[in-house]
Amino acid sequence: SCFGTKAGLLTIGTDGTWIGNNAGLNNTLGDGNVAVGAYAMHGASGATMTNNAVVGSYSLTSGTSAAANAFLGNLTGFVATTTQEAVMVGYRSGLDCTTGCSTATYVGAYTGGGITTGTGSTLIGANQTGLSATLTNEIRISDGTGELGFRSDSSRNTYLGNGSIGKNVYLYHIGASNNAGFRTDSSGNAFIFTGA
Repeated sequence: SCFGTKAGLLTIGTDGTWIGNNAGLNNTLGDGNVAVGAYAMHGASGATMTNNAVVGSYSLTSGTSAAANAFLGNLTGFVATTTQEAVMVGYRSGLDCTTGCSTATYVGAYTGGGITTGTGSTLIGANQTGLSATLTNEIRISDGTGELGFRSDSSRNTYLGNGSIGKNVYLYHIGASNNAGFRTDSSGNAFIFTGA
């Protein structure tokens, strides 16, 4: 099904739905795609993208063989070419992905900014930008400004808080009268406290 000027114009793949001007224009052989929004899944010339669900103008516009992705938000995965099995939700999430970001999950506007070839990371929270181009297999949860509250790196070292001096990390036991926590002082020295 095609709705919109040049939507799915060159597509000979099956079971696709293209809604929006130039949606899926160059995706010639890909099957099972859904693209909603102007230039959504526009694709590089001769693209063979399959089984993608893309909602948002200019999302996945450079794809060549991207497959099994779910993108929601304008400019999501904008330059992704071969990304597979990724989920990106939020305006400009995964914007810098080129040949990477497969099996990644990015939730939040601008999240994943800087990652081009890294794969397998889960990032939750808006504005996680300035990341390593090769960030791989990390889990990060942040607030809406991108300040980390939790991080688990690819070796599964786990960090609570963002590492800022003077920040508290509390450990609670539900129902206990004396909880404990730890923090760093102004010199960066860590200490444990009770009665939090």
